[in-house]
Order: sequence, then structure tokens, then C-alpha cells
Amino acid sequence: MRKVSYKYFENHKQSNLFNCLTFYYQMIQTPDRSIFKLATSWNLISNSIKQ
Repeated sequence: MRKVSYKYFENHKQSNLFNCLTFYYQMIQTPDRSIFKLATSWNLISNSIKQ
């Protein structure tokens, strides 16, 4: 998953989603990650994509 995700981030560096995706990636890396954190960050990405 992480290799695919990293490639995705690299391909979207120039887009407005990059900051949000970076945030999401950092949340995944967080040692005390929780479903709530992941769900919250995923909602941010989904909202950005819809816009």
C-alpha cells in the first residue's frame, strides 16, 4: 500500500491535493494512529477531490 501511495503522492505534487495527501500519509505513519484519525483525514481528501 505504501509504495503505491508514495507513487500517487509523487504524481500529484503539483496539484492542490498534495498538502492533504501529505497530511494523510503522515497520519498513516503516526505510531498511535487511530481509525478516527484515518477517517478524518480521508474525509479531507474526499472533499478536496469533490471540489
